[in-house]
Formats: sequence, structure tokens, C-alpha cells
Amino acid sequence: MTSQRMPLVLVADDNQDAADSLAIALSFFGCEAVAVYDADDCLSMASALQPDVIVLDLHMPSMSGLDAALQLRLLPHQSHLIAVTGDASVEAAQRVKEVGFVAHWVKPIDPDKLANQIRELTELTAVAPSGAALHLWQEGLPSSSDLAGA
Repeated sequence: MTSQRMPLVLVADDNQDAADSLAIALSFFGCEAVAVYDADDCLSMASALQPDVIVLDLHMPSMSGLDAALQLRLLPHQSHLIAVTGDASVEAAQRVKEVGFVAHWVKPIDPDKLANQIRELTELTAVAPSGAALHLWQEGLPSSSDLAGA
């Protein structure tokens, strides 16, 4: 098996402790992670870093994660978007799906399982035909076979 680079993950959450803790945990589980604390910084860093994945809190004060996701979709580099929230409602899950997130995680998050999903997303992207869009939606934790069939 060949060595693959670590996925680059941007974590955006206005709760600085939560953002830092998740970034550290993702780093421990094999991702390169950077934390930011508001949607504006998320947009700037996403443009500069071009991360593989952006883990985005939906409830931030200056701009919601949903509004930030719409802005992120205007950037030339398209990162996979993963929503994190305390809202477990069906309506929240449907809204994040409509905006273009690939997954909806309800806090508290298991960083090991999240890192597994991030690695699977980036591995699938690496083997997808050039120019192919990868559209996944998981309400829960996907297995490799679930993602391979998408």
C-alpha cells in the first residue's frame, strides 16, 4: 500500500476550545488540521489553504455555517463540507444537504470516526476521474462500501 498525504482539514467553530480540541484530535487521527473561529476567517483560510475538507459549525455569530457554505461554493477550489451542530432535527439535516454538505454531524463528535470519514472522502476524491464531481450524503457514519457505491 502506498503512503498517502494527510488530508488537510479546516475546522471552523466560534467556540475556540471546541475548534482547537477538534483540530488537535483530527491531527492525532491522521489529518492535518487548522482551526479558525468565525465564518469570515473560514472563507479567507479556505481560499488560501484550499483544504480537502471543511468542518463547519452551523451556528456562528457573524455568519451562519449555512451562509458560509454558500460563499464557499463560489470559490474555485471545492472542499468537501461537513456540518457540525447541536441541532439533530430532520429539518437541519435536510437544509445542510440542500446547501451542499456531504455530512451532518451532531455534537458531541467522535473525532476518530470523523477522521475516518474524512480519509474516506479524500481517498475517493483521489481515485475519482478528473473533473468528476463527488456527491455523497451520509446521515450517520458511512462505511467504505457505502461510500464506494456512491
